[in-house]
Amino acid sequence: MGIDMETEIYFPVSMGAEFRAVVTKDPVVQVVQGPPIYLKKERFMAQFTVRVELHEARWEDYESLHAEMEGKGFSRLIKGDNGKTYHLPWAEYDGGGNLTNSEVRDIARTAANSTGKRNAILVTESNGRSWVGLEEAR
Repeated sequence: MGIDMETEIYFPVSMGAEFRAVVTKDPVVQVVQGPPIYLKKERFMAQFTVRVELHEARWEDYESLHAEMEGKGFSRLIKGDNGKTYHLPWAEYDGGGNLTNSEVRDIARTAANSTGKRNAILVTESNGRSWVGLEEAR
């Protein structure tokens, strides 16, 4: 989520110092009153679940999609907290990286478009996952 316009933020801090900061664009903050502060721009490795649906597709189209997605770093397997690996439901993929969900969607869209089929894509950034009934990978 970005900030569309310049916003001033006032906030007190310990030891009586008061800051006034101007936020202009995500994550740029300019301190206009108070001692300097240092912000570390850091994006942590995010995990994503990606669902791709190919319209009017055959088995071979999905096999092609699986190969394309794997080539882009996605997996059809997921690892549980118990250390075991499980198969994801059909045409769902696991992936991670220093990416936004929109960037992941665009990567998946490129893979899906390579099949020549109309497609739909849903990307969910994970804050933890839970499942039941997935088949254990052997």
